[in-house]
Amino acid sequence: YMALSIISSGLLFFVTVLLRLPESMGGLLMFTMVMVSLLFYPLINYLSKRIGKKPIVLFSFALLSLIFVAIYFLGKFPFSSKVQVYALVLGASFPLASLGILPNAILAEIAEKDAKRTGENREGMFFAVKYLFVKLGQTMGIALFAFLTVYGKDPGNDYGLRLNGVCGFVLCILAFMFFSRFRERV
Repeated sequence: YMALSIISSGLLFFVTVLLRLPESMGGLLMFTMVMVSLLFYPLINYLSKRIGKKPIVLFSFALLSLIFVAIYFLGKFPFSSKVQVYALVLGASFPLASLGILPNAILAEIAEKDAKRTGENREGMFFAVKYLFVKLGQTMGIALFAFLTVYGKDPGNDYGLRLNGVCGFVLCILAFMFFSRFRERV
């Protein structure tokens, strides 16, 4: 959630500073990312039944880590700025969708199994803790983004924005490593 928060907090900066595109594109790009992610929902539901939730979440973390590497290099690729930003937005759509759906589904399965094992229904507690960490992750992501802008957030002085790509990459790799230890029971 920290990584997703960095993307949503920084998209306007990535567009205007790193790619030198008009600020007016920010809303369109966020809209595009959300709409394309909605198109992935049926595919994610289908794939999760077919291959399981864990491989999709791991793939999403891996793809998101590559997107953060791309953020570091935005404006330096030999493609037009619009191609770069749309590739970024379209690439982020799948992880945005899968990480929006699957963690809740996985948690619901864990809560259900816990209720069967203990005889107590504690779903509310499971989801309360989850949303505590969601809000904590979002807050920390925004704070990290803001902190790193101290190192540069202006055209020609954009190192802080690029550092967000490095930090997002590290966060996604850590999430990948931790989640790879999760045992999905079918």
